Amino acid sequence: MDEPQPKQKRIRKRSLRIQLQTALQAVEALDKEPMNDWTAARMNLAKVRLTTLNKMVLRERNHKLKALQAEVERLTAENAKLKAEIAAKPATRPPSDIEVALQRYSAEKEGRA
Repeated sequence: MDEPQPKQKRIRKRSLRIQLQTALQAVEALDKEPMNDWTAARMNLAKVRLTTLNKMVLRERNHKLKALQAEVERLTAENAKLKAEIAAKPATRPPSDIEVALQRYSAEKEGRA
């Protein structure tokens, strides 16, 4: 009774693009059939399916676009903050040892001339 149950394989759902392509192929196949009541009903069903899948694709694309726009806003704000920090820091830095030596040499040279 305590038999280990086999692990169920994970089934990945088909992407919307593949579903849309399949629906388009089904419509093409229906277009080649002779027209009768059943064909008309299946065409209407296919039209509704295509409309629904198209809306889902657009919604997914819009969701990705909004996420990217939020990321751009965040990075723009961070960039502005970093620019403000750079502008607030003093532009002058302490002179290095070489620069100090060159300044002394220039001062001595001017003093002699």
